[in-house]
Amino acid sequence: MDGMEVLSTVKKLSPDTEVIIFTGFGSIETAVEAVQAGAFHFLVKPVKMDLLFSLSQRALKAVQLIRETEALKKALIKQSREQFLIGHSPAIQNVPQRIDKVKSLNCNVLIEGESGTGKELVARALHFLGARSKEPFIAFSCCGFSDDLITNELFGHEKGAFTGAASTKPGLLESADKGTIFLDEIGMMPLNMQVKLLRFIQERYRLE
Repeated sequence: MDGMEVLSTVKKLSPDTEVIIFTGFGSIETAVEAVQAGAFHFLVKPVKMDLLFSLSQRALKAVQLIRETEALKKALIKQSREQFLIGHSPAIQNVPQRIDKVKSLNCNVLIEGESGTGKELVARALHFLGARSKEPFIAFSCCGFSDDLITNELFGHEKGAFTGAASTKPGLLESADKGTIFLDEIGMMPLNMQVKLLRFIQERYRLE
């Protein structure tokens, strides 16, 4: 197999392994293709050994950073269980296990519980321990807002959409794109707004 095939195979078997591609026929298109396929760097022969050594050190640091990040995530899981989710009842002991099962799924999550039982803590754990951890986490309370105001907060508006709209304002749903939005007390949201939000969730709109 050629270098690109080796790169593809390595990344499938070990995604965290960094790969430096050597080639005797370099071009911008080939370099872009290699980087998009996951190559750490792309070099054209003849390769200078001091440059190769420098790139190898950088690649090693990148791998170490990934391992440290994973170790921090595991530590955070342990910390969240030991410090933030406190309790000895079977119900609370089961919560961290459910978080572990759901945290990496691309789905909507309904968190139920009495006021003060830690629903937002669970939402934050799902976000920061999952695949969306590097993206925004936005919490919003649905209590005490009129239909128009909550629509504007969640969906935003374009410039000139109404009197006083001097500029475009992105809504919280757009701001949380690729991340997580936690809607607290969603049952207190005006019914008209619940219908709009339900349609948004069902259609799973992609916000660009």
